[in-house]
Amino acid sequence: MVAVCVIVSVFSGCWLEDQVLRLQFPVRYSEYVERYADSMDIDPNLVYAIIKNESNFRRNAQSPVGAMGLMQLMEPTAYDIAHNHGVIPDFSIDDVLEPAVNIRLGTWYIRHLLNLYDGNLVNALAAYNAGQGRVNEWLGNPDWVENGTLVYIPYGETRRYIERVLEAIDAYERLNRR
Repeated sequence: MVAVCVIVSVFSGCWLEDQVLRLQFPVRYSEYVERYADSMDIDPNLVYAIIKNESNFRRNAQSPVGAMGLMQLMEPTAYDIAHNHGVIPDFSIDDVLEPAVNIRLGTWYIRHLLNLYDGNLVNALAAYNAGQGRVNEWLGNPDWVENGTLVYIPYGETRRYIERVLEAIDAYERLNRR
């Protein structure tokens, strides 16, 4: 009888943990996340983690500084990606709130940042949050870099953002392994 209780407890604990994780780390817009992550050769868990932290999957999210949509793209960035890089030539700013468009532009931008920083996820996430100019400036300070990775980030918001995204990636990976 004790063995049965232990087995049930172990399995229900895993089930309960999965349910809590699924509530904390939802998977929405998967048709777009999977399609555009695959086309950009990006782990979909990274895209889910960014969306979770940027907008908590609210498609109409707008930040006080003007970032918009699921992946919280700034208007100049969205225009640049859509028009100058030919991702969506007939793009208008109203389109950025459409999940398919926002995720397409956002995954392109993440791929661009990963390429720019030689696949370094920490540096790419820092640039996604604080901007490429700031990250390039920080990378120029040898006291803040170790083996090409930022180890000190002067913006607390950016440090916390990177930590949250990395934790979310881990949670999405755990959910997808089960």
